[in-house]
Amino acid sequence: MILALRRFAIAAAFVLSSGLGLTLPGCSTDEAGRSADAALLLSLRVRGEMDGRAVEASPVGGGGGYTYLYERIDACASEVVDTASPPPVCAQYRFPEGRRDYRLELAVAPADYYRVTVEVRGTRSRGSAASESGLLMAGVGFATDVAEGPAQTVEVVLDDVVPRPSYSEAGGVITWPAVPGADSYIVLETPPEGTEIAHAVTTNGFSLIENEITSGQFRVRANLSLQGASAYSEPIQVGASLPAPVFGRVQTTGNSPVPCALVKLYACDGADTGRFEFTATNGTFTLPAVPAGSYNLVVIRAGCSDWFNPSGCITVNGPPGLDLGQVNLDCPAPIWASFTVTWGNDPPDLDAHLWTPAIRDTVYHVSFSERGSARTAPYAELDHDETSGYGPENITIYQPSAGTYTLSIYHWCSPPGSLTLSQSGAEVRICKPDGTIQVVTVPQIEDEPFYWWNVCTVDGTTGAVNVVNTITAEPPLPSDTCGGLRKPTSRRAR
Repeated sequence: MILALRRFAIAAAFVLSSGLGLTLPGCSTDEAGRSADAALLLSLRVRGEMDGRAVEASPVGGGGGYTYLYERIDACASEVVDTASPPPVCAQYRFPEGRRDYRLELAVAPADYYRVTVEVRGTRSRGSAASESGLLMAGVGFATDVAEGPAQTVEVVLDDVVPRPSYSEAGGVITWPAVPGADSYIVLETPPEGTEIAHAVTTNGFSLIENEITSGQFRVRANLSLQGASAYSEPIQVGASLPAPVFGRVQTTGNSPVPCALVKLYACDGADTGRFEFTATNGTFTLPAVPAGSYNLVVIRAGCSDWFNPSGCITVNGPPGLDLGQVNLDCPAPIWASFTVTWGNDPPDLDAHLWTPAIRDTVYHVSFSERGSARTAPYAELDHDETSGYGPENITIYQPSAGTYTLSIYHWCSPPGSLTLSQSGAEVRICKPDGTIQVVTVPQIEDEPFYWWNVCTVDGTTGAVNVVNTITAEPPLPSDTCGGLRKPTSRRAR
């Protein structure tokens, strides 16, 4: 039986072949002087990835877009016994230039149990980028009841041990899938000027921002507990435009901190970037890892006038980031509690609904159709109706009444194929009467379009928040749905 080692554009696989065979040199007697009248014929396969799962690659390859150029195979068979084990039987095969066929057989003594280790060395490439020459793949196989006679085939499944790094501009981070058998990694930095720097990490990620690096070339290798170290990966080139934080402090014109204010980032043409953060109890905020570029910023807080950067667009040029300093809001009206819902770009339209307790014998329903009022009953108000994704929609209670407030989010009618509530990435941030902030994330269930997310209830006397966090087909209290109901066409632009 002949084995072939072939090079595939999408993955490497070791497959059976009827082509030319090259027998590895071996000894008929091991170092202990025992007769080697049995043999192990190695069948090598490479583990691939499919649908995010590690599976054994078929003989026609796996995935990943990588090409391999093999230089040699090292294989050792070690007899496993209770007493001192005999020396391993090892062999090495070097590939002649342009040849992929080989025969790999180890001459061993008959034994009950052998452990076979295989290492493959060479280079890996993807596009025009190539790894350094070194250990590419490693694996282990086992043979039992090895007897005299025809060679026993031992299947060894190999793992690619060279990290597959990628760079995220949004986070300024180089990441790679965990390598089987790796206990740490080395990130080799080649700066534009100066000498190489080796960064040791124990996780499968490396933050350029945390290490205050703005540019350079980077390779990654795995330190393997049994096989030493892999080859360094293909290089990743990072330019000078790294993401950086935007931060500041929101305060009233009287210098008091403004908590629970929503700080939102837009492109200069008004497009929503989907990036936002809320101010802490001391009014501070940080928008992390903002890509270099120009933006418009808005600060939204019920009871205050919205704040847009008065000088127009702001510019982020990379680390250490942009400090906006003090952001002053005119906040004449105090608030008791607020609810801010945000989500992704799909579905485009989620609606915040608040039912009040009876206020002078009337239960009010605050929503896009009846937005309420800050100065008269129900003393609660929806700021605007967002219909193009992301949010926010804010409902604010300015003056509480005894009884129970109920907050729910409705998935308004969306185009066919839109995501459901569970898929929306929605969050509700509750600014509670005691000044603390509580975040509720939409539950992950099998739901349908146009369902209701029942978020919480609030006691109008004590301010206690009871998180419900369920999704139902019907509203918690009577409400209009999108069947036959048209929305107002006007909404406040952000």
